[in-house]
Amino acid sequence: NRIAQAIEKGEFSLYYQEISPLQSNIITPIHYEILVRMQEEENSLMPPDSFLPFIDQYKLMPELDRWIASCIIQWLSSHAESKAFFCLNVAKDTLLDRNYAGFIQSQLASNQVTPSQLCFEIEMLDVRDSLGDTLLFIDKIKELGCQVSLCSFDGNPEFNHILNEVKADYLKIDGSLICNILRDPSDLEQVTSINQLAHQNGIKTIGELVESDEIITKLTELGIDYAQGFGVAKARPFRELE
Repeated sequence: NRIAQAIEKGEFSLYYQEISPLQSNIITPIHYEILVRMQEEENSLMPPDSFLPFIDQYKLMPELDRWIASCIIQWLSSHAESKAFFCLNVAKDTLLDRNYAGFIQSQLASNQVTPSQLCFEIEMLDVRDSLGDTLLFIDKIKELGCQVSLCSFDGNPEFNHILNEVKADYLKIDGSLICNILRDPSDLEQVTSINQLAHQNGIKTIGELVESDEIITKLTELGIDYAQGFGVAKARPFRELE
């Protein structure tokens, strides 16, 4: 009941984390991933792991995803001069929601926002478990002019064929591999192979959980397109983006 009430009243706080380009030939708007925290009493915030599992359990993620998308689209509408590019996470139940793409279309039209400023992020496990629904979701989203990112790609062979079927714009390489590329040759080889596979499919790559300048340097050498993590920028309250 508390979570349902929080969604209804918008009692969440949005955060953003910058996704930085690594290659000198990349000239794009600033990329941000949008993150969410739940407000508690006395102005404290609950971390995602403490409330998202409950929202997921009670099938409320499509409502939360709508609220987040609506907030970002309204911000873009009121900052028409901004060229910012926002990445929004999409839950598994939202992928199954046949009305979600229509909701996004309506929000974009009524707020006169450019669709290409939005990118919808989908977890690889959700793609695997609901491939048909995911393909339908992606087709509808891309028809609107929005972009798509696949997250937590770890080089699992069963995921490789998905890249041939899914029309993704970005591929996030799993942070568990990125963290170890300086001390584990097999992880370094895996990241190199994933980057090559993505580029062969015309997909830009993002290294997740980048924690140091040394890792940034190595990713740049490998030809990874973007990096995200505390070594690039910490998550900050969305209101500071003003």
